[in-house]
Amino acid sequence: KAGPILQDFLAEPALSAASSAPIKVVVQSEDYVLYRQAAENLAWYGFEPIYGVSTGESPTETTITYNSSSLKGAYADRLAWILGQETADIQLQPQPADGIPHYHVHLAPDYNPCLDYLAFSSQ
Repeated sequence: KAGPILQDFLAEPALSAASSAPIKVVVQSEDYVLYRQAAENLAWYGFEPIYGVSTGESPTETTITYNSSSLKGAYADRLAWILGQETADIQLQPQPADGIPHYHVHLAPDYNPCLDYLAFSSQ
């Protein structure tokens, strides 16, 4: 029964379709190479990664916040999977002044850009 759900999850997202604005992901990291690896994964799955200048403090765990009142239509499960996190750990923050929801990620040094393999059967 999970096959169609997983197929939808793995399908190329319509995030960068002309009819909708891409979902932006500001990624902060002290390690630019680590940022590029995360950015590659994010872009591959339809998000728009943006490099965020590090504040100098390196987090001990990767954190994700989303600037909106809900995660509806934000591909939260996909983003959490890409970053090796749980969807439930995504924190909601007030919507930004420009009204455009976006993610903000602080990468920890232990971030692993190698994505877990998801396998499913169409049976």
